[in-house]
Amino acid sequence: MLKPSGLSWEDFKQERILLAQKEYKRNEEGIFKTPSGKVELFSRQLEDLGYSPMPLFEELSRFRFEDSEEFPLLLFNGKEGVYMLTGYKHVESLRDMKPQPTVVLNPVAAEELGLEQGNWVYIETKKGRVKQVLSLDPDLDPRLVHASFGWWFPEEKDGLYQFRKSNINILTESDPPYDWVTGSLELGGIPCRVYRA
Repeated sequence: MLKPSGLSWEDFKQERILLAQKEYKRNEEGIFKTPSGKVELFSRQLEDLGYSPMPLFEELSRFRFEDSEEFPLLLFNGKEGVYMLTGYKHVESLRDMKPQPTVVLNPVAAEELGLEQGNWVYIETKKGRVKQVLSLDPDLDPRLVHASFGWWFPEEKDGLYQFRKSNINILTESDPPYDWVTGSLELGGIPCRVYRA
């Protein structure tokens, strides 16, 4: 496997990583997959399909961010710092860094809900509920809930690795409205509630 790199096994143990050689296109070759080969803020392709050729904001949310007594908070998530999407939860050194799925709340919101750092809590939407460990962040807006993504328990062999236990995919819907240009469904700002498990 190492032969094409020109490294011996001993060299590789010192190097520890093989990076692909980067090849850059020249401007005259066209860098982007657009008709002009350049960044296009005005898209002739979108215009030809009957969509706005310029990016613009239009409210898509079926939720409209209305206050709700039943689901007063808004759920979102972002890329995990330790894991790649749902992968590598079986790697011991990574699980040492982040052993449990965590949901982040503002301390003021947590106090109003009677919750403390380290509590196991349920996150619930109209679609379902999952369980994660509470973490507090004073910089997070008190209306928001930032939950960990994906399945978490490869060590739990029964019940399909408990993929429903903490996986926020259980909380999202795949119903319309869809983004009219990309067909994407709504995965952020989902009304939810959080309470002690």
